[in-house]
Amino acid sequence: NEFEFEGQVNIDALVGKNSRVKCPEYEIAVECLNDSAYLEKFDLTLEEITGKIIINPAHIEFDSLSAVPVVEDMNKPGKIALNGTMQISGGEVAWASLKLAAVDLNFDSRFTSLLGTAETYYDKLAPQGNIDLSLDRITFEKNDAGQKTVKLGGTALFKNCSIGNTKPVSNIYALLNIDTQYDIGVGMKDCKLMLEVQSLSFKGRPIENMTMKIPYDINNPDVAISDFVGECLGGRIAGDAFIKTDSKGGFTEYNLDIAIVGVSSEKFLTPQAEERSGGSLNGEIRIKGDFRDAQASKGRIIIEATGLQLGGKNLISSIRTAILEAIKKDLAFDNVKVQAFVKGSVVEISRMDLYGPTASLRGTGTYEPATDSIEVDFSAYSGAGKDEPHFIDTITSGLGAAFLKVYVRGSLEEPNVKVEPLPILKQTLKIIGTK
Repeated sequence: NEFEFEGQVNIDALVGKNSRVKCPEYEIAVECLNDSAYLEKFDLTLEEITGKIIINPAHIEFDSLSAVPVVEDMNKPGKIALNGTMQISGGEVAWASLKLAAVDLNFDSRFTSLLGTAETYYDKLAPQGNIDLSLDRITFEKNDAGQKTVKLGGTALFKNCSIGNTKPVSNIYALLNIDTQYDIGVGMKDCKLMLEVQSLSFKGRPIENMTMKIPYDINNPDVAISDFVGECLGGRIAGDAFIKTDSKGGFTEYNLDIAIVGVSSEKFLTPQAEERSGGSLNGEIRIKGDFRDAQASKGRIIIEATGLQLGGKNLISSIRTAILEAIKKDLAFDNVKVQAFVKGSVVEISRMDLYGPTASLRGTGTYEPATDSIEVDFSAYSGAGKDEPHFIDTITSGLGAAFLKVYVRGSLEEPNVKVEPLPILKQTLKIIGTK
C-alpha cells in the first residue's frame, strides 16, 4: 500500500439517480479534519491535512487541500496546498489538472527520484534552505501505450539557501522558472529552467542586487551565464561563465571570467570588519578547466588592494602582527598586489607584493583552494614597493640583502606566520624609520 491515511473526516453524500432535477448521479464530499497520511514512495508523512475531496462520476476534485510535511526541523515546518481535478478510470488516474502551492519547504533527498538525470546536480550541489513553490500548471496524462506523463509549469523561490557541503555559497535568494515534462518510470523527458539569482554570499562576502540568469535545457544541457553583475561591499563584480555537460548530466569543461572593481579591501579580507581606510580591491580571474580532471585547470589571477588595516583575521593582518611581535616595529605596509597562475589544483603565486611608505615584502609560493592551504615565502626590503624591479635594487643596494624572511603556512584566513630577522635588521630599521 503506497498511501496510508489516518484520522477523522466529515462526509456529505448526495445521490441524484432518477432525480427529476439535473444533478450528478452521486457526489461525495470528504472533509479532512487535521488528519495524517504516509506516502511510501517518498518515505514521507503528512500531517494537519485539511480541505475537501469531492468525488463524482466525472472526476475527483481537490478543494483547498493542505498539509504539513514532517521534516527534521519541525520548528519551521512547510505547508502544501493542492487544488484541481482528476479522473479515475479502471482504478487508475486517467488524467489530472492541478495547482500546487507550497511555503517554506526544505530541500530533501527523498524527492530526488523525481529529478531523473538532474539528480546528478542535486548530489553535486548538496543544497540546503527553504523553497516556496507555485506550480500553477500540473497535468497528468496517459497515452495509448500506457506511458504516464506529468507536466509542470510555475516557479520556485529559493530563500536563504546554500550549496556545497561546507556552504561556500550561502544566503542565496533566487527565482526558478519551471517548464518540465516527466515520464513516470523513465525520468525527465523535457526540462527548461531559468534561474534568476538576486543575491548570494561567497564565504561570508555578500553579492547583492544581482543580474544573473542561468538557463538550463535538458536537451541542450550546456550552461551559459552571460554578463552577470552584482554589487559587492561597495564595488561591483561582473563576468561570464560557461559549463559543458555530458550525456549523464555531469559537469565537464568550464570557462570562468570575472572582474572585480572597487570592492572594499577591508571588508573583503575580513567581512566583519568596519570600514576605516576607504581602500579598494580590484582584480580579474580567468580560469578554464574540466570538472572531471582537477589537473586540467589553468588560468590567471591578478589582484590589487589598497588601504589594508591592522586587525581582524586575514592573511595581511596576520603577517603584519607577526612582524610587529618579532621586531617590535610595524612596517605599515597597507597595499598588496598578487600575480598568480592556476595550474591544475594549485594556484602558483609568481609574485606577491605587500608594500607601504617605508617597507615592502615580496614573495612567491602556492595556494591550494581544495584544502585552503597556503605556502608563501617573503623577503622584506626597505622602501615602498614598485612595479619596476630595479627600484628596490636601487633602494637596497647600500644595504645588501633583505633584512627579514617571512614564512607563511596554513589556511588563507588564519595562517601560521614565522618571522626570521636577518643580521642586517638593526641597521635597516634605523634607515627606514618605522613607527
